[in-house]
Amino acid sequence: MSTPSGNDEVWEILHNVVEKASRRLYNSNNINLLLWIYKNPSLRSQLLAPWIFPLLDNANEQEVTLHAKGRIRKVVKNTP
Repeated sequence: MSTPSGNDEVWEILHNVVEKASRRLYNSNNINLLLWIYKNPSLRSQLLAPWIFPLLDNANEQEVTLHAKGRIRKVVKNTP
């Protein structure tokens, strides 16, 4: 891939930083929708992949029992 600076390593690092920042922003913008779906039993099983249930269930339990507010959001932000 040709860049104006000609430095492929710098270009790759920049691309990775932008990609990660874009991913975090995308995740942050969609957390409210995901949480709404998760907390709605009739939509939950239809719209969410089964692999995410244990992660969200565990985070939700920690929020309730440990009063660890924001645990679900943290799980969602760190989920690939």
